[in-house]
Amino acid sequence: MSLVKAIFLTLKLFEISLMFLCGKQMQSSKSKYWHWGLVAVFSFACVEGLRFGRLIDWNVYYFRYVNIGENFLSESYEPVFKILCYAFYNMGFPYWLFIFCQCFFFFFCVVHFVKRYRNSAMFILPVAVIVSSNIEQFIRWYLSISFVLLSFSYCLDGKKIKTLLFMALGVFSHYGTVLFIPFLLLYKKMNGIKIPELFLVGAYCCFSFVLSLADLAFIGDFTNYLYMAGLNDDKYGMYLLKTQTLMMGDGRLGYFSQSLFFNIKRFLTFMPFILLGRNVMKNYNYGLFVYYLAALGIIITPVFTVVELFDRYANFFNFFSCIVAGVVYSKILLSKKSFRSWKFFFCIISFALMLYTPFANIMSRTVDESMLFIWDAAGRHTLPLILRW
Repeated sequence: MSLVKAIFLTLKLFEISLMFLCGKQMQSSKSKYWHWGLVAVFSFACVEGLRFGRLIDWNVYYFRYVNIGENFLSESYEPVFKILCYAFYNMGFPYWLFIFCQCFFFFFCVVHFVKRYRNSAMFILPVAVIVSSNIEQFIRWYLSISFVLLSFSYCLDGKKIKTLLFMALGVFSHYGTVLFIPFLLLYKKMNGIKIPELFLVGAYCCFSFVLSLADLAFIGDFTNYLYMAGLNDDKYGMYLLKTQTLMMGDGRLGYFSQSLFFNIKRFLTFMPFILLGRNVMKNYNYGLFVYYLAALGIIITPVFTVVELFDRYANFFNFFSCIVAGVVYSKILLSKKSFRSWKFFFCIISFALMLYTPFANIMSRTVDESMLFIWDAAGRHTLPLILRW
């Protein structure tokens, strides 16, 4: 094991352990919530935000950050994203500080949303860190969904003006988040519907073990509609081309590269949230709305995760999975009544697999360049894009 990997593993272990500690303190006292919440936010920002050169987006967005900073009209991105890049650059802030602030803001929005589930924060925060691993890859998307999370949070609090304001900021950071607006409009109706857990389990099994991308030809059709709707510039064109390529042939490219073991592991990890989540979430204000968003994310992830254009949507809905997961773990694992029951056993397996995931991901990385921090930059601004991540 290289020194770089050892440092990365140590920091990730420290980050997740600190999330447990912060969450426990946040549960103990309402007055301490933001004191320890900001410690959690700062921890996440340090481990995720001080990365250097990890994956393609970090390196590509460096040039976009500089270009926008020097000439606001040089790039055709959404206005809020461009304004932030322009402002940071012209205030003299280096690119790594922009990334640090983006990660800080994202997890601040997470902690803001989690406040209504404070009694389960000890489990929600570590799971949120694990679920948010794609922040390394989707920089502009995570900036956008930070605003969207605030919008959803204020929506559930009945604050309409703030809901509209932050949704607008989200959309004008990444136009793709416009698809979340219907959920804001329908949150009361979604909270009132009743979909049997067994139906949701069946849908998840179907998406995980039965369907291939070839069976979901509508994905290819949908990308055509996006293209005709005007999402036809270079950056969206790249995603659409990847999607169309994936749909060709037998349609199984990428999907069945996920082994049966991987699908079973994911099934055991997420199934308790669908089976047990409704009963615990119904006790919260609009808890069933959050439960259905989580279930949607869990169900679509097996197929959507292989198409980059759609993977980011699954990632957003999976944030709500961490809320449901934390509440389920808290109610089952800390309850003496559940000890030795099938629910307790099921949740123990799920929780162990959840904690295993980030460390397995790090161990599977074969090049040190995918695990660097800003102190490893050695004067470099980026890493070569030809590296195999």
